[in-house]
Amino acid sequence: MTLGNMFKMFVVVWVLFSAAAVWAQATDIETIRARYVASLIKTQKTDQINSYLRGLREDGSWPDIDYKDKDHANWDLYKHVRRLLSMAQAYRQPDGELRGNAELRAAIVRGLEHWVAKGYTNGNWFSNVIAVPRPVAETLLLMGDDLPKDLVEETTRKVVSKAKGGGLTGQNTVWVAEITFVRGLYEGDQGTLMRARKAILGQVRVTTREGVQPDWSYHLHGPQQQWGSYGGAFASSVIEWCELMRGTSLAIDGEELEFLRNYLLEGPTWITWRGRLDLSGCGRRLDEDCQLGKGHAVLRRLRQMCEIDEAHRATYEARLADNEADSANTLVGNKHFWRSDMTVHRQPDWYASVKMSSNRVRGTESINGVNLQGLHLGDGALYVHRTGDEYRNILPVWDWHRLPGTTCDQSIKNLIPSKNNDRPPVDFVGGVSDGATGVAAFDFRRDALSARKAWFFESDRIVCLGTDITATDGGPILTSVQQSLLQGPVVGPDGEIPPGTREIKAGAWVLHAGIGYQILDAAKPVLQISQQSGAWQNLTQEVRNDKPLTMDVFSLWLDHGVKPAGQTYAYVMFPAATAADMPRMCSESGVSILSNTPDLQAISIGDGDQVRAVFYRPGVLDIGNGRTLETDAPCLVTLDRKKLFVAEPTHKLKALQITINGRAVPVTLPTEGDAGRSVHGNMEMAFFTTVHP
Repeated sequence: MTLGNMFKMFVVVWVLFSAAAVWAQATDIETIRARYVASLIKTQKTDQINSYLRGLREDGSWPDIDYKDKDHANWDLYKHVRRLLSMAQAYRQPDGELRGNAELRAAIVRGLEHWVAKGYTNGNWFSNVIAVPRPVAETLLLMGDDLPKDLVEETTRKVVSKAKGGGLTGQNTVWVAEITFVRGLYEGDQGTLMRARKAILGQVRVTTREGVQPDWSYHLHGPQQQWGSYGGAFASSVIEWCELMRGTSLAIDGEELEFLRNYLLEGPTWITWRGRLDLSGCGRRLDEDCQLGKGHAVLRRLRQMCEIDEAHRATYEARLADNEADSANTLVGNKHFWRSDMTVHRQPDWYASVKMSSNRVRGTESINGVNLQGLHLGDGALYVHRTGDEYRNILPVWDWHRLPGTTCDQSIKNLIPSKNNDRPPVDFVGGVSDGATGVAAFDFRRDALSARKAWFFESDRIVCLGTDITATDGGPILTSVQQSLLQGPVVGPDGEIPPGTREIKAGAWVLHAGIGYQILDAAKPVLQISQQSGAWQNLTQEVRNDKPLTMDVFSLWLDHGVKPAGQTYAYVMFPAATAADMPRMCSESGVSILSNTPDLQAISIGDGDQVRAVFYRPGVLDIGNGRTLETDAPCLVTLDRKKLFVAEPTHKLKALQITINGRAVPVTLPTEGDAGRSVHGNMEMAFFTTVHP
């Protein structure tokens, strides 16, 4: 074969190959477009769509929409673009009464023309960049060639193209990329699709900025845990794209799928109990049944992953089974999310978490009139669950000065979180975990109030210590042990306790809804069984409902008085107890408090071979039986005969030294994104056995 013939053959092969590639790309676009359209088409009530048709004015507007509204949260004009999308869904609905209806098509055209001509915008950037362009782009996709080409081009230029990602991060970047992807589908542009795909998958990674963190928590709006809001939307978005692009040249590969698996199983799944998301994971939108709605969203994603990630179906199914009401939880252990200042503890029949904040991590936020009472949500809120309904919809009647676990000044009037008060000026905030048990510690500061608080999570109890509780100004200072819905009788050593408010003795115990409480040390423990009232509108302007609600509430708190100086407290929670159990559990010497001072909070378990300690400064702890535990730097320690785990809560040090019975154990600490993570010290069992054979 001559060189010329070889060249001609090469050209022919190249042309055929290119044509095949173009054909394959076109086929992929058609496949993805069909899947996306199918996902958009929802059954619409014909009567509702007909009411939109009858109400639409000649100029393409509706008389019941306030087109002058400027509200940032509940912008009335959203109704306009949402109605257009509903009408487009009815237009494309298979076997629908209005499928392909000419009058409906003409109405959609008028509605789009009106919006484009008026150029409506809102002071909230999210409305202009994401909330409006998305339904408009999806309307264009659904209508396809049934819209005038010039209207599609003008709508794309003036509305859809406002979805730009400059300066955005995390899920906001994903939302913008999704809108761009929809545009690529209705324009049939492979290049646009690939750019959008790249932007979406650019967020499928671990980062120390906004997005998925090294500990599998999710941050947005600064260093702020957002599992139930933006983090939930992130998981849903990536799963949706997995389903849309499966089997095409744009499909998500194994590495990205592994990342998504780790995020779901090590993040949101850990804070979902009996189908409810932990309140500390719900974000700023604390509305009616938020725990249930956000929890069910996590379970829905696990079901989707059973199909997408079939090789790990058994794991997803196990997590789903854990959330069934009659199933014992099998996801058992302790985990501290060092990037979010949150500790989670799971046992077969109970769940607990504590949410803190620091100069590194925001406690919460209030935006656009939501979360108007949430100032203390990151101040050491301790939630304990058995059924999952302990706090269901209690939010409107809650006394937000007494969130469970927090120590608060009762005279604070403004409970709206802001950038001036969402981070306490402290860095000693963190947790240490050995995977089964753990310790959380909080050097708490808010205005004139300060305290050092520690929580010790064991298999059958939570030991809660407070020390150096001091306030130089303000009103009464209370530590809330619990504030939950009243679920059945409240019982003490002398039987059932009637409703009312009463002081109880230190050392006494109380049992309610299967959770026992023993107050070991407190100036004035107070038990209250009463009705509390409130309204959803006090929490969020998004809910325009000021109808008063009244609920029966169980409350237990410790009254430290006005301007306390160096007060302490100690109490134990038994989250799986009965009235018959409580005398034994309270009297047995299973836990000993070794120290509760401003420098050191520590307990020992059993015969003292298990020690949990919070060193706020270098020091020596007398373990007993001639044994000592010493550190040369502030840290958290959990120690037993087999293992030593250490965490450095300030995230500043690179190394420290633990000394056990005179034997030094050097500990190299993680840095950068892993700073604050628990590390396993190299400890020999001989350290104990030399003293304790």
